Amino acid sequence: MWLGKADNIAIGIVAGAIITALVQSSSVTVGLAIILSSQGLLGLTGAIAIVVGSNLGTTSTSLLASISLSVNAKHAAIANLIFNTLGLLIFIPIIPSFVSLIEKLETNYRISSSYSPSNI
Repeated sequence: MWLGKADNIAIGIVAGAIITALVQSSSVTVGLAIILSSQGLLGLTGAIAIVVGSNLGTTSTSLLASISLSVNAKHAAIANLIFNTLGLLIFIPIIPSFVSLIEKLETNYRISSSYSPSNI
């Protein structure tokens, strides 16, 4: 099944970013990852990668909104994209260790617990 490919961290991140950009809601993307994982259709690594990618996908809102706005608005949207991309690049190397830590939590909280640290 194609969802199994999301266990590849890079593919999961890209999928999370694209889904979030399409639906304009990281909450929807995180909710889908939680549901798919709880049904056994998506592994924990893939679900966490999708959640991390959703943070990058949220930048699409400000990028789209800035199209018809001032240069300062465009700069702010690009700064948001750069900030989230840098945060993502910092978080990627620790995802495997983070998954090991998260596996020790209760099933219901595993994926939602990964949302906050990836935003910090």
